[in-house]
Amino acid sequence: MNSPTAFKIHLRQRWERIFYASERSRTKLSGGQISERSWAKKVSSFQELPKAFQPFASDLLLDVQTFPYSVLTPTFEGFWKRENEKLLFSQDDSLYILENDQRKVNLTSYELENIYRIEFGKILLDAWIYICGLDNQGHYSTTYLRFNSVTDFLFNPFIELVRNLEEPTVPGNMLQEREKFSPLESKHFKFMNYARKSLLPRERVEQYLLQPELDTDRLKIFGKTLLKRTICITQLLIQTDRELILICDDESSPRWNATARYGGICNYVPLDQLRDLVIEDTSDRLINLTIKLPAEDNLCVSFSSERRPELERFVQKVEQTIKLPVL
Repeated sequence: MNSPTAFKIHLRQRWERIFYASERSRTKLSGGQISERSWAKKVSSFQELPKAFQPFASDLLLDVQTFPYSVLTPTFEGFWKRENEKLLFSQDDSLYILENDQRKVNLTSYELENIYRIEFGKILLDAWIYICGLDNQGHYSTTYLRFNSVTDFLFNPFIELVRNLEEPTVPGNMLQEREKFSPLESKHFKFMNYARKSLLPRERVEQYLLQPELDTDRLKIFGKTLLKRTICITQLLIQTDRELILICDDESSPRWNATARYGGICNYVPLDQLRDLVIEDTSDRLINLTIKLPAEDNLCVSFSSERRPELERFVQKVEQTIKLPVL
């Protein structure tokens, strides 16, 4: 054990025993069983709730005749990062989230009108939702729910509930509004489909702006590019009659062909929650649009600097549609 090599082997063995101790103490699970434990589940009665949640749910739903639509998110047991189990349900124009952090159960609730952003992301089997708003304690808060994308459909009613808060004054025709994205077919087929799926019934498209992914050369030899670096992911900004929708790729997501990556992230922001829209130069090739939201929870969208006139027209139309508050 005196040689450096022997010492390294010993140290590595000790590390592995410590690191994998918890894994060895668990019942061995198959890949399918681990995957299934990451699924979200619909809960239809008090009896189906985990015991830790039952007293809290009973108090919140004391006078309720019908058990509300509820979804339980998993702990992701068996994966590298463990999530706390959460229960999401809606009642009386509010969203409620119960979270079991192993020590106690925490309650967070948001009145629907106080939610200023909801984000839904899906990259391969990993999916998540961020709920951002003014919580029941009067504080700006963010709630994160993670689950296997196989069960993402269970969360559609909650997303639609938040986004449907404002009724349109002049309802749009769903087929006609979706057809407005047809010019995107030759530019980015995936984002055309994402845009169409993002629309709510009766929602009207006012304008949209697509920025394809931009790369810069990282290594060139004899004029041939060997390595590239992404400086701007693909992003699509949509203004409808009720909200601002931002659809974008995730730079860490793998590609499934030369121009498209797996999955995507959608952010939905009610127009009346916008605080400001600011265009700034960041480099010779890029400009940024900062979408300022409550609690300084801002979204940043990058565009090619050559597209400044288009972006300025987009911002001007948004500002004409709504009256931004004075900061």
